[in-house]
Amino acid sequence: IDPPDLMTADFVASFNVDAAPAVIGVIPPNGGANVRTTNDVEVQFSEGVTVSPTGITLNCAPGGAIAGTVSSIDADSWLFDPAAALPEGANCTVTVVAAQVNDVDAADPPANLVTNFTSTFTTDVAPTVTTLTPAEGAVVGTCQTITV
Repeated sequence: IDPPDLMTADFVASFNVDAAPAVIGVIPPNGGANVRTTNDVEVQFSEGVTVSPTGITLNCAPGGAIAGTVSSIDADSWLFDPAAALPEGANCTVTVVAAQVNDVDAADPPANLVTNFTSTFTTDVAPTVTTLTPAEGAVVGTCQTITV
């Protein structure tokens, strides 16, 4: 007996393809201005990842490489905590090093970011006194207005 040559119904299969992890957010935001010099940097990822201790770096001009520690907030968010205050009025660049970020799922490759991620921000400058009335060192009467 010859079996039928055609399938009796369509066959449908589905599967998921693992995507590489990606940076989906950073605090302070890219292009941020007047960021406090005491700020940490938070990096948010599209999925759970591990990040090596040197996987998030911060460089400021002036100031150069900023020492700090990298730690997990949760599986999707990591923190760079500077060891000291950032320089005032600095242009800072956060870099997430692609090869030092690894997703936590078992479906690999891809396990790392596709490319390094960078984001920039500028730090705040402390206010300065630009004018004084009356002038510094002047003797002031009890009813005189002082303007700073």
